[in-house]
Amino acid sequence: MTPVTTSGLNALEQHYRSLQDKVAFEESKDYGALVVPNGNASAPVHRWFHLKEAFSCQLVSRVIADLDLGRKDPLRVLDPFAGGGTTGVSLANLTAQRALSHVTFQGIECNPFIRGMTQVT
Repeated sequence: MTPVTTSGLNALEQHYRSLQDKVAFEESKDYGALVVPNGNASAPVHRWFHLKEAFSCQLVSRVIADLDLGRKDPLRVLDPFAGGGTTGVSLANLTAQRALSHVTFQGIECNPFIRGMTQVT
């Protein structure tokens, strides 16, 4: 393991600041409630297992609406931290409701406990 030095941390912090300066951020208070699992405890499938890292099952539909992705056909989504499957289940629900016509979804989860929890037999 490589030891972390103060100069290394300072260089990393400076690098991230330079990246942050290149990206415009707009604060949206209503998104704050969606990046935590609000509403999942009462939603079918989403209520089966509680993960503290989860986000609201309403976030996916909100992002798709705000970015006008509902008309993109096919919509391709990669979730590199699939967790309990909130993204995939939300996309399946939107497709069943005909809010999306065609979605290709790929979820990746490297945590063996979570991966085992989400495997369907």
